[in-house]
Amino acid sequence: MMNELMISFDENYAFADGNVIDFNRKISLKENECDAIFWLNFIKENSVFSALNNRIDSLELNKTLRNVVYEVSDRMNTFKHHDFIYEFEKKFGTNLIVEMQNPESFADRLSNAWDFVISKIEKHGLIYEAETASGFEAWLKGKGGQMIESFRDKLFSIGGIAAQAFLSFTGFGQVATSTAFSALLAYDVYLNMNGHNNWLHIVFDVLGLLPGISAMASRVFRSFKGVSAASSEVAVQTIAKAKGGNVLIKALAGAGNLIGGLIKGLGYAIAWLAQKFGLTWIFNISKNVVSAANNFLNKLVEVAGKASTGKAVAGAKWGTAQNVGQAAAQAGKEAGVAYGVTKGIEYGLPKAIEYGAPIVSRVKNFFSGQKPATQAPKPTNQNVTPSGLNPSDEAKLMKFLDDLG
Repeated sequence: MMNELMISFDENYAFADGNVIDFNRKISLKENECDAIFWLNFIKENSVFSALNNRIDSLELNKTLRNVVYEVSDRMNTFKHHDFIYEFEKKFGTNLIVEMQNPESFADRLSNAWDFVISKIEKHGLIYEAETASGFEAWLKGKGGQMIESFRDKLFSIGGIAAQAFLSFTGFGQVATSTAFSALLAYDVYLNMNGHNNWLHIVFDVLGLLPGISAMASRVFRSFKGVSAASSEVAVQTIAKAKGGNVLIKALAGAGNLIGGLIKGLGYAIAWLAQKFGLTWIFNISKNVVSAANNFLNKLVEVAGKASTGKAVAGAKWGTAQNVGQAAAQAGKEAGVAYGVTKGIEYGLPKAIEYGAPIVSRVKNFFSGQKPATQAPKPTNQNVTPSGLNPSDEAKLMKFLDDLG
């Protein structure tokens, strides 16, 4: 998952660079440290969501549950294999099949069945032989992986108002779509800097930020899934050939005067990216990312201008790399002041981006203690902060923000 930002079907988990962020329980974990109970809860929650929202066929959900039941039964510590299978089939076997035509009833039965399996494991334990433990957890992770999708694909596939609803009413918090597209831009620029070149992604990130263009960009993007471009020229030429592509290229060519605002928005986006996907290391290279983004955007405007008019169009240089970095860093500080309190980020970012006004004092008003989630499974990492990040990452962020001041 290194080269993609991923989310779960139920939009309550984010995956990036080996991290897992659980929005409901406000915890941050290392993916390779997630145990069997974590993955069982993950599969349960996303199975129930999929049943209610028709994401996965009910037969497949039933098959996944039964595969897990029989795989787990061979690893029960004290509970006899046959007794476990018999009790499960007696309680849920027929009912699960009968209720398949009714999504709500089926989802309810499915939830109860998963609770039964998880409770039995918690009560009786699993036999963990050194050579099989990691293999079993990897097997469960593979099942969970069928319920994860690309954050980029999700954002572009729905577009417009639906995208804003997705960002506002899920674990990603009440945040503007511009922040999400800016976060994708910052991440793609970072990948580009490290040899993972896909200029199509960068172009569409920018198009998603342009007023009145994002909806059309979303439609065109769907036709390029899995396609990559190693240079800005190839990316622009590829998009220009698509239906409606010329309109997008012309919009990009005229975006020179917007580059300053787009770059400034990266500061907020980097703070959001660190919180929601756990990529706290990006603060260490944020000035390099912002400087590279400034160069990339000017290059795109120039290439798009030449493609649409036959003449080179100079981008609006927003300033030196140092000034760009300072401005974006200040934006990041305003958005991330007292970082780690979810409400400040969720409510402060959209307002700051929309109005461009300092929000430090406003954000502080949201900084009240938050109650931990109740009845949650014990996380693998017990030492977490209100944001869900572990204390070490939280300290890095706070030091970064202090250094900006």
